[in-house]
Amino acid sequence: TDVYEPGSTFKIVTLAAGLNENVADLNTPFYCENGQVVMAGQVLKDHDAYGLLTLREVIAKSSNIGMAKLAALLGEEKLHHYGRLFGFGAKAQKGEGSLPGEVAGTLHPLKKWTKVSLTRFPMGYEVAVTNLQMALAYAAIANGGKRMEPRLIKAVVDRDNRVVMQFLPKVVCQVVRPEVAQQVTEALRGVVSEEGTAAEAQVPGFEVAGKTGTAQKYTPEGYVQKYRSSFVGYLPAQKPEFVVSILVDD
Repeated sequence: TDVYEPGSTFKIVTLAAGLNENVADLNTPFYCENGQVVMAGQVLKDHDAYGLLTLREVIAKSSNIGMAKLAALLGEEKLHHYGRLFGFGAKAQKGEGSLPGEVAGTLHPLKKWTKVSLTRFPMGYEVAVTNLQMALAYAAIANGGKRMEPRLIKAVVDRDNRVVMQFLPKVVCQVVRPEVAQQVTEALRGVVSEEGTAAEAQVPGFEVAGKTGTAQKYTPEGYVQKYRSSFVGYLPAQKPEFVVSILVDD
C-alpha cells in the first residue's frame, strides 16, 4: 500500500532494457566523469569519483552517471516502455484475485517527462513503486525474463489434505529474452561481491544476485537528508528459489 522512490534498485529496468535492445553489453565502457557532470542543465553526482567503467562495473558500483548515459542510448520511449513491461505504474493483480489495498504507484506518461527525466528515471527517481512491484521486477529476471502474477495462496486443502482448489503460476509477459535475464543476473552477482555495494549481502554457500538502493526523501521543501534504503535480491543466483525485497524507512 505504501509507495516510495526506489533509487538504485530500479536500475535493473535500465540495465535490462539496454541489454535487450542491444544498445550495450556488460563490457561496454562508460566514462563516469570522475563523479560529477551536468546533464540536461542539472548536476548529476556519483557517490565516488569513477572514471571509465564497464557496464558490469557501473552496476556493481551503482554509478548514476553510467546509468544516465545508458538511458541516453535507449531514449525516453524505450525506457518508459520497459518500465511498463516490468509492471510499474499498474496493480500487479487485477479483477477477482486483486490484492486488498494494493496501489498502482506512479509511472508518469511521457508527455509529463521533462529534459531531466531521462537522467533521473534510470536511477529510480520520478517514479513511485511498491515493495511488491520491486520484488516482482526482480522475480521476472530470476524467472528467465518472465513477469509473474503474485500469489498469496498456493492451494486450498480439505481436512484430509486433499487439494480442493489450486492457484497455478501465471505468466503475465516476457519482459526480456532469457539470455538477457542471465546477463542481468551476472551483473547483479557483481553487486554482491567484494567489489560491489552489497558485499554484506553475501550468504555463505550460495551465489546471491541483488542490488542496493538509497533514495533521498522528497518533502514539500524538496529533497532532504533522510533516506529509504533497500536491497532486492535472489538466490541461488543461477537457479533461483527465493526473492527477497527489504525496505528500511529512515
